[in-house]
Amino acid sequence: MKKDKKNNKGFTLIELMIVVAIIGILAAVAIPMYKNYIQKARFTSAVLPLVHSVQTNAASYYAIHDSFTDSLFLLQGDASTYAVEISNVDTSAGLHIRFTLNSNATEIGALIQQYGSTFGATAITDNGKIKQWDYSGKLPAAVGMD
Repeated sequence: MKKDKKNNKGFTLIELMIVVAIIGILAAVAIPMYKNYIQKARFTSAVLPLVHSVQTNAASYYAIHDSFTDSLFLLQGDASTYAVEISNVDTSAGLHIRFTLNSNATEIGALIQQYGSTFGATAITDNGKIKQWDYSGKLPAAVGMD
């Protein structure tokens, strides 16, 4: 009796189709997440330098004078403002700063469309120091600022 030995090398068509389906599912999940990550990185590089500069300048002024200033010149300092500007400063009950994003800044355009163009920052004080900043609006939560 002679046994017929087949030398099976390679993959079957169904195995290849399963691998392609798995790769497709992974890509369908990964690509939107990657796009969101890129938008957050662009927001960070375009907007946060001004926000952090304003927060630092406000904290310095508060530490020296034990009060807040509403001077845009003192708050803004020399930070870049091409993507965001200070639209309102309210010192009547602490310090609340409203930032408005520039819709012409193309790198953050998708975030503006999705989450709006304004957000606020409120200084929380304790024992003569700014303890933390509370953010308002949809955008800070979306990019992980809070």
